Amino acid sequence: MRRALFVKLAEQGATVLAYPALRRAVEAVGRENVYFFVFEENRFILDAMDIIPRENVIAVSTGGLLATAAGLLAGLRRIRRIGVDAAVDFEFFARSSAVICYLSGAAVRVGLHRHNNPAPYRGDLMTHRIAYDPKLHTSRAFLLMVEAMFQPAENLPGLLQRPPAVVEACPQFIPTGEELAHVRGKLEQAAGGGCAGRLQPRYRVADADMAATRAAHATAQPAGHHQGGPDRVVLPRHDRGQPARLRRHRGRDPTAPAAALGCAANA
Repeated sequence: MRRALFVKLAEQGATVLAYPALRRAVEAVGRENVYFFVFEENRFILDAMDIIPRENVIAVSTGGLLATAAGLLAGLRRIRRIGVDAAVDFEFFARSSAVICYLSGAAVRVGLHRHNNPAPYRGDLMTHRIAYDPKLHTSRAFLLMVEAMFQPAENLPGLLQRPPAVVEACPQFIPTGEELAHVRGKLEQAAGGGCAGRLQPRYRVADADMAATRAAHATAQPAGHHQGGPDRVVLPRHDRGQPARLRRHRGRDPTAPAAALGCAANA
C-alpha cells in the first residue's frame, strides 16, 4: 500500500470527524501519499486541519453542470496519473462517490454496503464492503474503513465486530492574527465601531462563566448580591439549572451598555 485516496465531497463537519482516520492513513503511507477528493467549497476544513499537503486536495468546482463535470473528469485523470492503490469512500451511501472510487483505478476500494439493510443500492463497486452500524460513532466508522484498507476482504466480518477506538482528538484551531483582525473588523462594523473591545472581557466562554457562578454561590451571599461587578451575581436557587449563556444576563446592571448585546447578536 503506497498511496491512498479519500472521497468526501460534502459536509465539512463530517470531514472534521475523519481526522483520526486521516492521521492513521498518514502514519501508514506518509503524508505526501494521502489524497482527498472534495467539492471546492468544502476544502477549507482540510486546509485548516493541515493533515495532508494542500496540493494533495483535489477540489471540484460546483459552479454549474458543465463546470462540475469538467472538474470531475480532470480530477479523475489526475488520480489515474498518480496511481492510487486504495480508495476509501467516506460518503454514506452516495452513488457519485462510489463511482469516483471505482473510476480511480484503485485495486482496493472501501465503502459502505447495504448488505441486508434497507439502505440505497450502490452496486458492487467496492472490494471491501463495510456494513453500516447506526450505533457506531462516525469517527470510529471512518477509522474502521482505514483499518479495512489494510485487511483482506474476507477478514472484514471479524474486523467489524471489533471496531477500533478513537484515541486521538482533533487538533485545536488556532486563528492567525490576520483572521482575528478580520473578525474584529466585522464586529466593529456591525456595531458602528468600538464594540469589539467591550466584547472580549464581557462575553467569555460558558465554562468561565459557570466557574464564576459557582464561586459566587460558595460565598453564601444573599440572592442577587453583586460579586465584583454586574456580570458576577449570586443567582436564586431556581436559576441554577439554566444554561450559563442565559443565566449571566440576570441581575446585570441596567446601566450596562446595550451596544455589546446587539453586537453579540449580530456576530
